[in-house]
Amino acid sequence: MVRTAVRDIYLIIDYCLKTNARLLDVSTSEFYGGGVDGYCIETTPKIVPAKTTVLLEHAIAKLAAETAIMNHCVVSGLSTTIARPFNVAGPLQSPKGAFVLPRFVQ
Repeated sequence: MVRTAVRDIYLIIDYCLKTNARLLDVSTSEFYGGGVDGYCIETTPKIVPAKTTVLLEHAIAKLAAETAIMNHCVVSGLSTTIARPFNVAGPLQSPKGAFVLPRFVQ
């Protein structure tokens, strides 16, 4: 998963630079590790937990891709937007956080 995400993002970056296209990267909130007390905001530090899981590999792949994109923005002027949609469905969601379904239920 990491190899594919990193390889592919560099191919996409190269294509965007070659064609002067804007890049929209749909990333993940997974690399925030769930936040604190049910809240997860973008200023939360990105973490790498000790337990290795498939979900962790997904988060690391997205974080590596995002890092490459942000570095290219600085170095090459790549025009990009990164969106990190926070969970809209899933287990253990708290209405205290930015989760959609618990809010609808309330």
